[in-house]
Amino acid sequence: IRGNNPREITRNTHGHKCNFIHKKRKKFVQKWEEMIHLEEQENNIESKEYINMREKDREAAGKCLTNMKLVKMTPGSCIYTYKFKKWHQSKLLSVKMDAPESVLIFSSDKHAISGSIQKITEDYVEIYSEYELKIIENPPKLYSLRATHPAPNLRDTINNHKWTIQSWSQGNVFKLVRMNLYKLFSISLPDRLRSLIIDDEIPLFKDMELELRDSQSQGGTNINYNNSQKAAIYKVLSAMDYALILGMPGTGKTTTIAAIV
Repeated sequence: IRGNNPREITRNTHGHKCNFIHKKRKKFVQKWEEMIHLEEQENNIESKEYINMREKDREAAGKCLTNMKLVKMTPGSCIYTYKFKKWHQSKLLSVKMDAPESVLIFSSDKHAISGSIQKITEDYVEIYSEYELKIIENPPKLYSLRATHPAPNLRDTINNHKWTIQSWSQGNVFKLVRMNLYKLFSISLPDRLRSLIIDDEIPLFKDMELELRDSQSQGGTNINYNNSQKAAIYKVLSAMDYALILGMPGTGKTTTIAAIV
């Protein structure tokens, strides 16, 4: 699946776990990927944390690494691996980041790419990212990061540049959201459930007879269910797939759920 953003889902990356994807399901994934991507861009404003704090203060808090040197970049089919060390061979001490924490990698211009820590030691940190690190030079001289292929003549500039690696808590949230999206295509998920979520199939209900009696609360008060509550209880108990209970505040949803339980 190739969308209009840098993210891709391909058989090469997900192998047999994506063998359920057909045209309609591709559109489902592309739609949600675009929505997640837009939400992620909005939440990048959380990066005010690293704009408003001094680098020394961020690093002292253990959620940031400054003055980092890129010592190795390994390209893959969809994922790039970066290895960073401190300039002057300093140790990575008092770091409160660990794998697989999400991070931002940026330079002095504050443009950033996102990634995840793969491994961190006192000597180096290794990061996975969907984006390729690049410095673009334009007149007047401007450094920025872009998710695109690097020009070969800028490789030395990239390696000799000073980078900052910042913990990005929101990235962990979006990582979980994406993981749950892709899990919809796991072979371990029943195809019936996949059809209900992705293909908008109508849930099934069985015919059953139900005699609902009024009950008592813990305080001994009789609870009389109205017709809407009785209909909701019947619908849930007869559901073969799922049922949703909707109601404005104060309409008795909690009482109805208690009766179902």
